[in-house]
Amino acid sequence: MDDAAAMERRKWDIKEDGKIGLEEAVRALRVVAGIQEDISHPDADMGVITVSGTGKDSYEVYDSTGTGEPLGSAKTNEDVPLPPGEYTVFLNKSVQTAVVQAGKKEILEAGIVSVAGTGDDKFYVYDETGTGDSLAYAKVNEEIELFPDTYTLSLNKSRQNITVETGIKAVAVAGLISVSGTGQDTFYIYDDDLSGDSLAYAKTNQDIELLPGSYIASVNNTRETAEVEPGEKTVLTAGLVSVSGNGKDDFYVYDTAGNKLDYADTNKEVEVFSGDYTVAVNETSQQIAVESGEKTVLTAGSISVSGTGTDDFYVYNTEGKQLDYTKTNGEVEVFPGTYVVRVNKTKQTATVQAGEKRTLAAGRLTVLSPGEAPSYFGPSYYVYDSDGNKLDSSSLNGEIELFPGSYRVLLNDTAQNASVQAGEETVLLAGTLSVSSTSANTSFYVYNSDEDELGHASVNSRFYVFPGNYIVSLRTVRQNARVYAGEKTVLEAGTLSVSSISKTGNATFYVYDSAWNKLGYASTNKEVEMFPGTYTLRLNDTEKAAMVQAGKNAVLASGTLTVLRTGTSYYDVYDSDENKLYHTSGEKNIELFPGAYKVIFGDENLSAEVRAGQNTEVSF
Repeated sequence: MDDAAAMERRKWDIKEDGKIGLEEAVRALRVVAGIQEDISHPDADMGVITVSGTGKDSYEVYDSTGTGEPLGSAKTNEDVPLPPGEYTVFLNKSVQTAVVQAGKKEILEAGIVSVAGTGDDKFYVYDETGTGDSLAYAKVNEEIELFPDTYTLSLNKSRQNITVETGIKAVAVAGLISVSGTGQDTFYIYDDDLSGDSLAYAKTNQDIELLPGSYIASVNNTRETAEVEPGEKTVLTAGLVSVSGNGKDDFYVYDTAGNKLDYADTNKEVEVFSGDYTVAVNETSQQIAVESGEKTVLTAGSISVSGTGTDDFYVYNTEGKQLDYTKTNGEVEVFPGTYVVRVNKTKQTATVQAGEKRTLAAGRLTVLSPGEAPSYFGPSYYVYDSDGNKLDSSSLNGEIELFPGSYRVLLNDTAQNASVQAGEETVLLAGTLSVSSTSANTSFYVYNSDEDELGHASVNSRFYVFPGNYIVSLRTVRQNARVYAGEKTVLEAGTLSVSSISKTGNATFYVYDSAWNKLGYASTNKEVEMFPGTYTLRLNDTEKAAMVQAGKNAVLASGTLTVLRTGTSYYDVYDSDENKLYHTSGEKNIELFPGAYKVIFGDENLSAEVRAGQNTEVSF
């Protein structure tokens, strides 16, 4: 570069990259937007765009469509050299067009917008419609540069239109709103028509900045209107609702239309605006009027039932509506009034005063079994009131809590009366019936003295009853039994069996009493449980008497008869009295009681003597 050119560049403060420097911009004549001024420098075939402003924000230059990549950018008051043409300029997303001419400077003038306030919140700028994305945002008391136009300001979602003019600072002044209270609950701000979601929220005693206007404040779903003035603080005052109690239950606050507003544990507070409300504890209620800045306290009482802590007690109002329940020894909080309390369907009435703990005393009832406790799936006993209504049940040795009174207790359909006293345990002692046997192949049945069947159990197991006289049946043979409280009554059975030389026990024997009632049957070599006595056994129509003794097995020995060389033809077996016992064919081991028998095959007959434990053969 020659000396003349260098001197010319210094004169115009032209940088090495060809851009005009700050000194040149300062020297340039300021004109209104759209008025170009002449520039004279070595790049005079170019033009210049600048946006006058504070020098803090940046602007960008795009082609005439305003799309694509920016062609240049600079701080306000700085220049962007460009070839002649039409361009779109963006300043914080506000838009203006500009025409650049060779050797000319196009100056666009901006304005300023700000919101005066505490400086804690941010404000946002939108286009005039207030829709779409924000154009820019800043802290309250800070400035945003924009091209002249009408915009929408937003501060905590409150809105206000504002007009930005060339070279002028437009300032919207915010106000404050607060709800005085405990600082524990939250208040919400809505538009005055309650449309849409809340605008902002804060704890009571804290401030929310808003643009001037009419709003609705809400604390715990109670509402109050508020006017926010520029530069002013609007303070609304809440009141307090509390229910004194044991702190274990909740209380609920409702408006006059029955809408639930909020709830808290008793002894805690709920903040609401002044008004009339209903307060409920466990569905008992009282009406209150709340004043601004005042605390309204209602006092609850409580109901308890002293007991084991195992069963539940229920609290009802006098119309029969269930209010709440808890374990015995626990408490149910209620407002003063008269209530019905139930434990296992037994009931008492309780009148509760404010601040009073009303305790009702239950008693306990249990039925104990003698000896070892029954298994988990053992029998249960049932408790009925004097009208025959079933109240509750429990397994043996378990307790049932009841209010004092007279009750009837059933165990396997045996009954006993019981009187329950407050705070005391009433114990009924059961007894057991069982039938001992060397086998366990059958069940015994138990009847009361009126011969009503009470139930049954397997031999060698226990049947639980209250003390009394009973009939025990084993294979329809009956014995009387007396059961005593806390004792085991055991009837001893014996067994009957027929031994056979056949290991598989191919035949069946039957047991009859003296009246020829069939009592039971089994395969040979098996046992039949019977009470002691004399019985008749029948084996293939042969008969023999047997005596059963307690705890012993009475065994009758049989023998077998085998008939040979009859082929597939039938033959008959007769006893010594000419009674036909058997009609069959083929070679079989016929089990019979010992004795003399006759076998007839066609026109032939043979005599046979069957001996115990032996096989007798006859051959035709």
